[in-house]
Amino acid sequence: MAQQAGAWEGKPVRAFLVRAAVTVLPIVFAILVAWQLTRMLPTPRTWPGVIFWWLLVMATSTMALRFADRFAKKLMPLAVLMKLSLVFPDKAPSRFGLSFKTGNAHSLEELIDRAERAGKSDDLTHAAETILALGAALNAHDPRTRGHGDRVRAYADMLGEEMGYSDEER
Repeated sequence: MAQQAGAWEGKPVRAFLVRAAVTVLPIVFAILVAWQLTRMLPTPRTWPGVIFWWLLVMATSTMALRFADRFAKKLMPLAVLMKLSLVFPDKAPSRFGLSFKTGNAHSLEELIDRAERAGKSDDLTHAAETILALGAALNAHDPRTRGHGDRVRAYADMLGEEMGYSDEER
C-alpha cells in the first residue's frame, strides 16, 4: 500500500518488535556479560571464594542489565510513534528522527520550552511534529500517562467526527 507524502500508517507489528527488543536485549546483554565473565575468571576452590565469585558475576551482570536497559528505553518513543496513524498537512516527519528527540525528561523540558517560545505558528506540520514529540517524550518519561493521552485523543477524534470534520481535518 503506497503511503501519502503527508501520512503515517500504523505499523503495529514493528511497534511490537521494538517493544520486544527493548525488553529482551538488555536481558540478553546481561546474560552474555555474565557468561563472558565466568569464562574469564578462574574457578574458585574455597567456599568464600565461590561466594565472592558468584556475587561478582551477579553484580556485574546486574550493572550490565541496568546499563543496557537505560539505552534500550530510548527506543520506547519509537514504538509509540510506530503505532500511530496520522495525516499531516504537509510532509510527514521521520518517526525515527522524531523518537530520538524525545528520549528523556531533559528533552521533554526542551520541547516544552521550544513550543512556548514559538507561540503560534502557521506551519501546521511543525505544530503536529511538536505535539507528537511531546506525546512520545511524555510516554518515555511516564508510561502510565500514555493511556490518558490515548483516551483524550480518541475522545477528541469522536468530537471532531460528530462535528462533521473530515479525517484530514481531525
